[in-house]
Amino acid sequence: MLFPQPRVRLASGEERLLDDALGPGFAVLSRQGGPAVEAAQELAEALGGRALTLLPAGMRSTDSDAVEDHTGRLAEWFTRHGVDVTVVRPDRFVFGAVPLARLPVLRKALGLRCS
Repeated sequence: MLFPQPRVRLASGEERLLDDALGPGFAVLSRQGGPAVEAAQELAEALGGRALTLLPAGMRSTDSDAVEDHTGRLAEWFTRHGVDVTVVRPDRFVFGAVPLARLPVLRKALGLRCS
């Protein structure tokens, strides 16, 4: 499935389409807080891609790898699918989306060793 492409707010306060914030290549997205952020960063590094943390509406960060999901569309998508980490391919289709406990299965599907 194609990953949603709402507008997000960058650390600078600028609004952009999520696709523009992701840049080229693989992207690994996670919701703010907890071990999912660290897992997403490790996975993105293994893929040579970018990790992006989704912050809830009203929360800002100076971290360039965090965006504010001010529309709530991304939080709703993560909740609806019951996931903590999502890998988005360069063509912006979802490669896989899993709760944190199933991350080893996603790593294996990507051809990566489990850590």
